[in-house]
Amino acid sequence: MNQAKIWLVVKPTVGLPLFLGGVAAIAVIVHLAVLS
Repeated sequence: MNQAKIWLVVKPTVGLPLFLGGVAAIAVIVHLAVLS
């Protein structure tokens, strides 16, 4: 997995919120796309 290399560079304390934020943003975009 390429994500393993990312965790080695980005601290988990910083990467986790960014990851969750990215997932939330994608979920919102998909939700809006389905509604429109």
